[in-house]
Amino acid sequence: MSGTKRNILNKTSKVELPLVSIIIPVYNRNERVINTLESIVKCDYRPLEILIIDDGSNDGSAKACLSYANKTITSDLNIITIRFDKNLGAPEARNKGLEMSSGQYIQFFDSDDIIHREKLSIQVAQLLNSNSKISVCDFIVHPNDRKISNNFPSYKILGAHGSLSIAAPLISAEIAKSIKWSTAVKKHQDMDYIARCLLLSKEKVLYTDYIGYTYYLHDDISISKSYKDNNKFFAERSKEIWNLVLSGDLSKIRMSNAFILLISLRLGMLKLFLKRNIPWLSI
Repeated sequence: MSGTKRNILNKTSKVELPLVSIIIPVYNRNERVINTLESIVKCDYRPLEILIIDDGSNDGSAKACLSYANKTITSDLNIITIRFDKNLGAPEARNKGLEMSSGQYIQFFDSDDIIHREKLSIQVAQLLNSNSKISVCDFIVHPNDRKISNNFPSYKILGAHGSLSIAAPLISAEIAKSIKWSTAVKKHQDMDYIARCLLLSKEKVLYTDYIGYTYYLHDDISISKSYKDNNKFFAERSKEIWNLVLSGDLSKIRMSNAFILLISLRLGMLKLFLKRNIPWLSI
C-alpha cells in the first residue's frame, strides 16, 4: 500500500466503530509508562480500551498507572488496571489482558514505546474494508530512528528469527483469543505468538507502510530480560507450531507456511548444534 493512498476512517460517519483493546504488560516502568499511555490517549481513534497489567512491579508503576487511569477515563476511553502480586512474566500478563478484553480488535503494546497518532484508525479502516483479520504496519527503532519495514509479513515470519515486532499487527479478537501466549517459550515470545496468529489467518494479511509506532531500545531491565537465555528456544517454538498443525485449524496454504517455519526452526537447531560442537566451523 502506498503512503499516499491509505484507508482512513471517515470521522464524520455516524456508523459505530469497533472497540479496540490495547494490552500493555508493565514491569518497573514507572519513569516511562505514562509517556506510552499519553501517546495512546492522543491517538485519533475511538473507542479505546486500555488494559494495563502490572506484572509485580516494585517501583511504583502500578500506583502511577492507576492514578493516570482515574483522571483520564472518558465515555469512549476506558482504562482497566490489573496487578499481579508477583512477577509472572509477559506471556501471563498478556494472556490476562486477552481474558479481560472486550474489543473486536486487539493491539499488543510494550510499556515504553510510543504509538503514532493514526496507527489504529488506518489499520481499523483496512480491516473494515476487507474480510481480513490482521493488519501490519511499519515502525521506527529509537535511538537511531531506523525504519523497519514489515512488507510481505507472511514471508517475514517463516525464518527461525523472523519477527514483525509486537506492536505492528492489529489483530481480530477472533484470532487473538483463539490461542494463548506460550509460557513454555522463554524468549522472543512475540515471534511465537505472532507467527501462530498469522498462520491461523485464512485471509490475506494486510500491510500498510504507515510508521505506526516507535520502538525504544533500552539497556535497563525489561520483562523479557527477566528470563534466562534458554537454548531450547527452537525446540519450544517448534512444539507450539507443531501443535497448531495438529489442531487442524490451518488452511492448506498456511499448512505449507507452517512446515516451512518448522524446517527453518530445525535448521536453526542444527546450526546451533554445529556451532557448539565444531567451534572452528564457520556457519
